Amino acid sequence: MIAQKIEIAWLNLIRLYTYYFPVDKGKWRLFAFAKKLCRHLPEKVPATTRDGRKLYVALSDWAGESIFFLGKHEDFSAEIFGEQIKKGFICLDVGANIGWHTTLMSRLSGTEGEVHAFEPVPPTFADLEKNVSLNKDGAKVFLNNFGLGDEESTAEIHLFKDLPSGHATLAGKANQASDVFPIRIKTLDSYLEEKNIRRVDFIKVDIEGAEMMFLKGAQKIFEQKRAPVIYMEMTLETSREFGYLPNDLIIFLKNKASYQFFRVDEVGRKLVRIEEFTPEDVGANVLCLPPNS
Repeated sequence: MIAQKIEIAWLNLIRLYTYYFPVDKGKWRLFAFAKKLCRHLPEKVPATTRDGRKLYVALSDWAGESIFFLGKHEDFSAEIFGEQIKKGFICLDVGANIGWHTTLMSRLSGTEGEVHAFEPVPPTFADLEKNVSLNKDGAKVFLNNFGLGDEESTAEIHLFKDLPSGHATLAGKANQASDVFPIRIKTLDSYLEEKNIRRVDFIKVDIEGAEMMFLKGAQKIFEQKRAPVIYMEMTLETSREFGYLPNDLIIFLKNKASYQFFRVDEVGRKLVRIEEFTPEDVGANVLCLPPNS
């Protein structure tokens, strides 16, 4: 389609500026302007990250937009991953979405490492498969099209029509249209037993409020010699849909190991040590460091 090729060429021209010009100010307005002139864009477009990974992303998704135009996404978090993940690490990406973190973990842990990624939404899992297939220079990656929770079961997950795929959740939203998919749920304990995995070093968890369910089904990781580093979304907006508060995750982890907790300030590019969340705190992404880390 000629019109589509012209529009992609136009966006790639804009990208030459946004990708290479060192000052970010004004770039998001430029993205919006460039996209407003396009009417025939494909659902997914190829993008190359600053560290050389190749991904297909959706320009309707702010994360995909950032990856395409800037070559990066939540780059302070990516920096944290780079500091915490060592060669040979066994990593878990729980809520892998299209594979931004999966491919990053694979590159960081190297050919001696492993990444086990979990993404239950079928169309998103297809995107994950495609993106992982484009990046084969790192760890061995195991892709799993099911969710992790506190028991072996089935459930329905909602993919909302007006939200990015990363907002898919087991909790429906009133008056918000969604596609509903039946999914399988397993426990991490059963998965580790099935795969004969005796050590996990790093876990990223972002499953839109189901984080407590995941932890309850993941007892084996706290029985290893050294508990894993955990990077977890703990937000009030999603957790209250499941009947708990972000601080309940802090309490749960404190009871398992002497973790230290750091709120991730992406804008300020810093880690802020916290002891707990107040009941009204909106929460944050939290880096949880075990003893002797």
